[in-house]
This record gives sequence, structure tokens and C-alpha cells, in this order.
Amino acid sequence: MERQRKVRRRRALDMLFRCLLLAVLVMIPVCGYEGYKYYRAWQDYENTPEMSEIPATQELEILEGDPEVWPDSSLFVERNRAEFKSGDLRLVIPRMGVEDEVMDGTDRSALKKGPGLYTVAQMPSIDPQVRANTSIAAHRAGYGRYGNLFREVETLKDGDLCYLQDRQWIYVYRYGKTRITVPEDISVLYLQDVPCLTLTSCHPLGENSQRIVVTCPQMGAFPVTEDFPYPVTEEELEAWLEAAEPAP
Repeated sequence: MERQRKVRRRRALDMLFRCLLLAVLVMIPVCGYEGYKYYRAWQDYENTPEMSEIPATQELEILEGDPEVWPDSSLFVERNRAEFKSGDLRLVIPRMGVEDEVMDGTDRSALKKGPGLYTVAQMPSIDPQVRANTSIAAHRAGYGRYGNLFREVETLKDGDLCYLQDRQWIYVYRYGKTRITVPEDISVLYLQDVPCLTLTSCHPLGENSQRIVVTCPQMGAFPVTEDFPYPVTEEELEAWLEAAEPAP
């Protein structure tokens, strides 16, 4: 009888050991994968998702006056941009749940606080003849809100709207196109054919080898009002405008 109890106890311990060993073997790849994801997220958060090869601001000419003389194929600093301070603009992308103040610059410290305005960007204008390229960068694969702000940038599609708001105006942009390029392709920051909003971030998710670039041409602008609903799509905006028109 005593011998049978010892045999049963040994079998039970052996089964427990096998179960623990199996659990450890299962957890090793799981922990490894989670650790890898954490490393990739940390790497993305530490790397800046801006376009590279941008000259230092002090090396660029500060331009003011007639936008007709702005260069098409080189970077420059616009006078209004040089005077920009964090919070002077607000970026709203309803499709992505983005509604955040824009920071001054695209370095690591700025992007930990929100989306960053490139030093070579132009400030938005209500004049459709001013071909401002208001270019903004943000993270998309890190941790925390601002480590993931542009995570869903690939979900933007035809008809989706983005907005920039300053103290007086709400500037409306319609999704145009998405492309993948190399970090050195600073041409995405040049003046474009029309005034536009340009969004940039790292690509693929968790890597820093490429850039995803979303270009959104400007549709127009509205005076700032408290009841503006920031519609997700162009169709919703048209419906709101129609409903807001005074009855004849």
C-alpha cells in the first residue's frame, strides 16, 4: 500500500514537472515576441520619423513677401513659419482620432509632445494662390498617445478630410495620395502644384528604413466657429454646409 502511494506521488510529481516544462517552453517564444515588439516600439519612439537630409535652419534663407518668388525645388524657411510657436496650430484628422496641438519642429523632444511642424513648412493660407506645403511629422509605432499618433495613417482614403486650425481659420484638406519613399527624399517637402497638407511617418511599422507620405490638397477654409463638427468625409461636410445654409 505504501509503495503504491509512493508510485502515485511520483507520477503526480512527474506530471506536474512535465506541465511546468511545457508551460515554460510555450512562454519562451511568447515572451520573446513581446520583448521584440517592445524593442521595435522603443526603437520607433527614439528614432525621429522626419525626412532626413534637411539643412539646419540657420543655413536656409528666410523668405517673406510675395509667395510667387518662393522656389519650387529647394527648401527654405518662410517668415511666418520662423515665428511659429508650439500650439499656434491644431491638427484634426477625424478618421484617425487625431485632435492635437502642433509642436514647433520635428526633433525627438517635440514629437514626444505631439505632431511636429517641419522647420521648412509653410503656414496655411486662405489664399488659394499661395502653394503652402504645410508638412507635419509624427510617430506611428511607439508607446503612449504621441508614440502612436499616426499609426492609422494608412487608413486614410478617398473622401477623408483633415483640418488645420489657427486662431482665426479652419483650413480643410481632402485626402489625395499615399506613397512610400526613402528618408532622403526631401522633395515631398517642396512646394507642390497646389496648397496642401503633408503627413510623414516611419514605414513599415516599427522600422525607420522608409517613410510613408500622405498628401492632402487644400479644399478651402472657414472662420473658426465653436459649432464646427469636423466631419470625417467630404460628403459629411457637404451635408453640414447644406444644413447650415439659411432658409430662403
